[in-house]
Amino acid sequence: MENAVEVLEQRNEELRSEMAQIKEQMAKVLEFLAWGPPQAQNTADYPPGYTPSPAWNAQEERPASKENKLNGPGLALGVGSQRQNGPTVVTPAHNQREDPEGNERLRIVEGVDRYELDATDLCLVPDVFLPTDFKTLDFDKYKGSSCPKAHLAMYGRKMTAYVQDDKVLVHCFQDSLSGVALSWYVNLERGCIRTWKDLAEAFLK
Repeated sequence: MENAVEVLEQRNEELRSEMAQIKEQMAKVLEFLAWGPPQAQNTADYPPGYTPSPAWNAQEERPASKENKLNGPGLALGVGSQRQNGPTVVTPAHNQREDPEGNERLRIVEGVDRYELDATDLCLVPDVFLPTDFKTLDFDKYKGSSCPKAHLAMYGRKMTAYVQDDKVLVHCFQDSLSGVALSWYVNLERGCIRTWKDLAEAFLK
């Protein structure tokens, strides 16, 4: 009986401690709410370092009612000191064609590297669209020494969710290969493989 009373007293003490913690947390929440929502900072319309194209969609992008708050109504940032109403277009100080480093970066971003290879030319099948929830599967790697039919069967079972999408099947097949088999896949001609059936037949040869 005394043991039961001690257990109840211990549980009562634990509940009091939990209630004190909850009250503390509620006080912090109420204090945070008393401050109100965070005030919006004066942020730029564009990320740092980004310069929009000159006069690109100027009327829709910066309507007259949304004037520069730092300079006040009627004032606009730009080259010169003319007072204007509406948006001011600021052109870059130097011609972009004269910036070879910038052109090089642009080519890299667009998918062309310094060897003049277009990334889209490296894909076996063009225009592969992977679903947003797609996760690369773990495959037993085929190295060229085991049965290719067994490997195709294993691959087909793992990719059952995508059996209707030949492009995904062909594109992901490289993830199940290694060594000589992967070299074979990489050296396939882009035009000769159009469907999963084409790839499977070429793989079995």
